[in-house]
Amino acid sequence: MTSNTTAEKIQELRKQNNLTQDDFAKRLCTSRTTISNWEQGKCFPTTEQLIKMHEVFNTSADEILQIRPKNGFVCVLDTSAILRRPAILDIIFQNERIEKIIIPDTVISELNYQKDRGKRRQQAWLAMASIEKLRSKNPSRIKITNEKKPDGINDRKIIFAAEQVAKFYSNNFVYLLTEDIFFPLIVQRRPNPNLEIITLKDFDELFVPSFSEYDKLLSANFYAAIKKDDIKAAEKQKFKNTDVNYIDPTTGFTPLIQSIRNKSMPTFQYLLTCPEIDYDKCDNAKYRLPPICHAVQLDNPEMIEALISHGAKVDCQSQGKNKCNTALMMAAWHGRNDILKYLIQQGACTNQQDTNGYTALIKACIRGNNDSVKILLPLTDSRIRSFEGLDAKEYAARNKNSKIVELMKKEYSND
Repeated sequence: MTSNTTAEKIQELRKQNNLTQDDFAKRLCTSRTTISNWEQGKCFPTTEQLIKMHEVFNTSADEILQIRPKNGFVCVLDTSAILRRPAILDIIFQNERIEKIIIPDTVISELNYQKDRGKRRQQAWLAMASIEKLRSKNPSRIKITNEKKPDGINDRKIIFAAEQVAKFYSNNFVYLLTEDIFFPLIVQRRPNPNLEIITLKDFDELFVPSFSEYDKLLSANFYAAIKKDDIKAAEKQKFKNTDVNYIDPTTGFTPLIQSIRNKSMPTFQYLLTCPEIDYDKCDNAKYRLPPICHAVQLDNPEMIEALISHGAKVDCQSQGKNKCNTALMMAAWHGRNDILKYLIQQGACTNQQDTNGYTALIKACIRGNNDSVKILLPLTDSRIRSFEGLDAKEYAARNKNSKIVELMKKEYSND
């Protein structure tokens, strides 16, 4: 919308009806000066005046203000969304409804920092490699912007960049894709009509086809090929309407979980390269475990590391019986101490409780895994009680594990 085009449209409307400015003003219950100001582009009609114009001349506000329909979607990416799911870049790139992909240079700086010195080096490395690959494919579609706001914290710089993009692409819907919970609060204070904050979950609902749009036969055949470790056959069944996260009705497994159960590293790695793969989708079996928990069950640290590096949530919870079980809890339960240490390094929450109120420490005490207790004790609030009302030391005592009881007494005495 510009003042010139609106002014021209109002003048055109008046002349089409063979009216002078005085006559036009009378029909709209306003003054000739107001009409003159409109036609010179000095001001716009108010909402009430636009309604009156519609009633008298049967013309819409959009037509008068020269607001064209929104053409398509532009996606601005925040660091949090990219690090959570590096494959999101490929997913967005493959979606024809999204015309432009914008990455603020602040995001690039944050990714480079993570790649070189941060805790999420693998995710950042994957993301940067994907950005370079996609830019080489279509440099006009994926763009890195300089938001030209040198001061302030990075979050505000990224939001400022999104606001500038929304102004530039005024005839598009602009989505800022982020997992940062504070972004919506900042944007709400200065709303932009064509800018919206969305999360990865929102993105999936908006752009990823629902299951009803998938071809069940193709999806079942894709799963069957994965189960047989036949990557070539799987590739032949992979089309836009193939659900690569299909849940097999017999096993209850997804293709990714099936590859973990098969202990097939080549098939597993192939699936990780599929942009549509959901790294956290639970199976449909009794315990409804996510892929990372299956990898812990099978004592496969290589697969666990690969899942996390591709964006799987380290604290992803089970959804079935004994709900809210995590990979850390399962590692503590089975005494898989190398995995336990790695998950803690990746930021796993040691105080998380399942539906019994058990923490990973409590589980290690119940099972009598002394070494697991030694790892978890300094990092866990040992006073947390289960829903049975017992803390970790009381579970160790109930199970007559004197070594753990003594260990915990020392920890309490140090406090």
